[in-house]
Amino acid sequence: MLLRQTLLYLPAQLIGPFALFVAAVVWTHLLPPGAYGTLMLVMAAQELIFGFGLAWLSLTVLRYRDSFERGEGAARFRRAEAAMLYGSILLQALAVVVILPFFDRPTPQLIGVAAVFIVSRSLLNHLAERARAGGEIMWYTIAQTSGPLVGFLLSLLLTKWFGASPAVALSGYAIVQMIVLPFVWLRAGAVFKPAMPTRELVEPLKRYGMPLLLSSVGSWVAMNGIRLVVDKMQGETALGLMSVGWGLGQRLASTVAMLVTAAAFPMAVKAFNAGDRDGAMDQLAQNGVLLISLLAPTFAGLQLVDDELVKFMIAQPYWRETIAILPLAVLSGVVRNVRVHYADQVYLLYEKTNWLLVITATEAVATLVGAAVGASLNGVVGAVTGALIAHIVTAIVVFAHGMMTLGLRIRWFDLARIGVATIAMSFVVSLVTMDGSLWRLVFAIALGVAIYSAALMALFPEMIGKLRRAVAF
Repeated sequence: MLLRQTLLYLPAQLIGPFALFVAAVVWTHLLPPGAYGTLMLVMAAQELIFGFGLAWLSLTVLRYRDSFERGEGAARFRRAEAAMLYGSILLQALAVVVILPFFDRPTPQLIGVAAVFIVSRSLLNHLAERARAGGEIMWYTIAQTSGPLVGFLLSLLLTKWFGASPAVALSGYAIVQMIVLPFVWLRAGAVFKPAMPTRELVEPLKRYGMPLLLSSVGSWVAMNGIRLVVDKMQGETALGLMSVGWGLGQRLASTVAMLVTAAAFPMAVKAFNAGDRDGAMDQLAQNGVLLISLLAPTFAGLQLVDDELVKFMIAQPYWRETIAILPLAVLSGVVRNVRVHYADQVYLLYEKTNWLLVITATEAVATLVGAAVGASLNGVVGAVTGALIAHIVTAIVVFAHGMMTLGLRIRWFDLARIGVATIAMSFVVSLVTMDGSLWRLVFAIALGVAIYSAALMALFPEMIGKLRRAVAF
């Protein structure tokens, strides 16, 4: 069931993140380091403002949608939700005006475009989660892919007409997101007519959602606080140079992780709500194996082709820092995605959001301290190393705590088999001599995929039958 649902969600999980990854590469060829750093800061600000303004509501709806929309209360809930969405629009627009100048030195034009971009993307993110909770795969896909893909293509056209700048780059995304927003709003099950939120909605939001609001801020700091540290300690140019490797590493890990994460948590919630807690824990453990089976070879393979890959993808001024930072950033992304999409979800199932708040706040502080100490010792590479250490320590503590207190399960034998397949792939690819040619790089990557896939099938023979059943819709 998990494999089949994963395949249904695959277009949305692949196209959107991959388009963002490609965009992060392309903008290095169109923008100088300072402007690139500004663009990435706005993208990071969107994640912060979404977390503060809407993510807590999205996660609450995802967790309690079945009870919210049951019977006669469905219409009241949807109208109350609409009121909260309208309020979030004002809150997010105000946050852009207040927060963006703290991050950077934006022009009024950039602030205006950023406000439209951030609000529209945040609303689409919420509506995408709403569609996912209701099994509306097509509209989930549209919400997740229209901005990153079509918006990026429009941004490229606009740069040809008006020149490349952060404001012009954001304009394409903002225009497309505003066009699709009303259609997704309706088809995801939301309504436009507002009403005062009811107690049935407010109580779960206070108990479950509010700690998530604060923890989303902590999570953002753990991901992006390093940008602020480097900007203040090393300057705008260093921020731009660091942002390429850090952003690409995090994006690569999240892109791979998102291939398998969309379907898993709703299935675990369904089992948990039905009283099958063992089934829910097994579902999380199964998703963890699937997640690590993709992330482990991604990290290992990157170590073997890092230099060649960076030189083919990234503009020359960014090479030195990106080659040094990218492997560390990917490892950080792998660690955080495994924790967030595996260990953290057991806390969501048991409604222990206060614990998640403590976890994310601790990680945020550790990341800032680690990045600052590292930056003072070894510049941008030291900052990334310090943040990575904070993420690894946090993940170890969370997994240990989840196993001891909430029954989080880990399939150690399955992970060992993944390790064997990863080692086999790494050994074979290491024998390929890299000579700076694109074809040799492509051959090495294709060979690694083939060897890993073959090893995985040999070590997990039961997966062949599951895959056949999954594709036989």
